[in-house]
Amino acid sequence: MKILIASPLFTGLSSIILGEKEAVGMPAVYKFQKDLAARGHEVVMVGPPVMADLYDMIGSDKSVTRNNIKYVLLRPAGSFQRCNYLGTASRRVSNFSDFMYYASRIGQVIKQESPDLIYSAFQLGMIGNYYARKRNLPSVLRAYGTFLGSNVRPGNLFHWSYKWKNITAWMSFKSHYSYLIMTNDGTRGDVAARAFGVPEHKLKFWINGVKKDTPELSQQDKTQIRKKLGFKENDKVIITVSRLEDWKRVDRVIQASPQVISRFPEVKFLIVGDGPEMQNLQNQASRLGTKDHIHFAGFIPHESVSNYIQAANVFVSVYDVSNLGNPILEAMASGMGIVSINDGSLTGVIENGETGILIDKNNIEEELPEAIISMIDEDRAHALGEKAKMYIKNCLESWDQRIAKEINLLESLVN
Repeated sequence: MKILIASPLFTGLSSIILGEKEAVGMPAVYKFQKDLAARGHEVVMVGPPVMADLYDMIGSDKSVTRNNIKYVLLRPAGSFQRCNYLGTASRRVSNFSDFMYYASRIGQVIKQESPDLIYSAFQLGMIGNYYARKRNLPSVLRAYGTFLGSNVRPGNLFHWSYKWKNITAWMSFKSHYSYLIMTNDGTRGDVAARAFGVPEHKLKFWINGVKKDTPELSQQDKTQIRKKLGFKENDKVIITVSRLEDWKRVDRVIQASPQVISRFPEVKFLIVGDGPEMQNLQNQASRLGTKDHIHFAGFIPHESVSNYIQAANVFVSVYDVSNLGNPILEAMASGMGIVSINDGSLTGVIENGETGILIDKNNIEEELPEAIISMIDEDRAHALGEKAKMYIKNCLESWDQRIAKEINLLESLVN
């Protein structure tokens, strides 16, 4: 089977496209491609790089093959803006000339490659699905979550003006495809899909996989990581893991730091991740007088993140939109004490007081410091963390299982 993937080339793919190292982050993207290739399928990915500079780093033909996966780079649109409906890695094709360029170039690549199936993500879905229908090919629309779910009106409907404002999403959802695979990341993507008229039999609403085979760190290894970060063995470490963007709300954790530190001076906050909010967060820590207790680790490769999580005592996730992402699932798999928000995104995954602590979304500023302080009790954190670990073990799929399920679906469409 030859599969053509029409999608923005996410920042995490940049390192492998440049031939430097493995892709970072988003196993739903790169592990999916790698496992397809491992099964003997041909994989071609075409789209604009999210990291715009990447386009100029590649040779004149703008295509490279890495690990049996062919990447065809399209020029970045000068008018890209952060997408407001289908995830932070996505970019909106915001003017007509850019859209027509992508439609033309993707069509040329499809003609040249003659795929057996077209798999399209984000706003390029409308283009991929058009060519699939034109060539009578099976196609899959892929969405890695959505910001649209919070805007659904009673009765599972969007106001017509909202559909018009998000016309590229609307037309992608209404276009021709065999299945829509929507990540269940707590953003109510299933509700949004139904509100856009996606038939139930076409919707696959699947939660991400979890890395279940991560070995438990020895106390010596944890001590080494802490020493590397400048922490003492007996420090109480509160960790957050995310790309540093405004809606990830790491500022809430830093805002809580003075109250926590006043009760437990040995507390340290570990901020893992990089992004545009880094400087603002560092300035905030300075203003609050807690910068000596807050360590910004920057970017950490995905395969090492679980080690940093295990070296901490408490994991905190207080995003604005949804907290059901890879970091919190990995923290649960590691048996961490978890503090998050009771916003509906974790329903059925974390039970308040049983597998973690969920604070009132309307009273975050007051409840967050107290929730963190309560988790510094090692016995309580351990008890909740062990129950969370058992939930992951018994109820969720590993990444191998989750990706295999998706590949099996694609193979069934072609076979």
